[in-house]
Amino acid sequence: MHPNVIKCSMEDLFDVGCARHVARISMRKANIHKAKVTPVERVVFRFFMLTKEVQNIASKLNVKKAIALDDWTTMIQEAYALKEQGKVAYVQLYIPTKQSFVLIMQYQWMLNMCMCLSKNNAWAIDSTFKTNVFGLPLYVVVAPNEQGVGIPLWYMLCTNDAGSHHEQLALEMTRKKIFQRMKGVRPNALVIDTYDD
Repeated sequence: MHPNVIKCSMEDLFDVGCARHVARISMRKANIHKAKVTPVERVVFRFFMLTKEVQNIASKLNVKKAIALDDWTTMIQEAYALKEQGKVAYVQLYIPTKQSFVLIMQYQWMLNMCMCLSKNNAWAIDSTFKTNVFGLPLYVVVAPNEQGVGIPLWYMLCTNDAGSHHEQLALEMTRKKIFQRMKGVRPNALVIDTYDD
């Protein structure tokens, strides 16, 4: 199997999580992978993965995490892996009593939509809880497209230690980081519901 196929399948595992689905994706991408290599490599290597092979990779990843890492560290590692793939705009490590954990998720497509839909428009910011085992609040920002459908512009996870103002600080940091990425484009208003600190 070509190393690029394995790498691509590992990235798909983070996104999809289902070995059978990843195997199907791998078969669909086989010709794309094959077109990017030399004629010799086309003869030597296989360019798709079977379900069992994907399951083996998933199992090895889980075993590695189980041996040395707790759940929190694993989440940080996944955040950095997604950052390398261009799916995370910013990660701030958690230091208890000193600094909050902040994870800002924004794909390139989301950034494009952010630039396109923000001018002469407002952002709606909302949070939800109990979406993850750590109990971290998840914030999402949407703006309406031409049909009035809300399009996600970015997501943010942060810690919310009692009396720490983590959410307020994380939202302010996220706003600044996203505005830096938007290069001068700004929404008309930010609409957010209140939250208890």
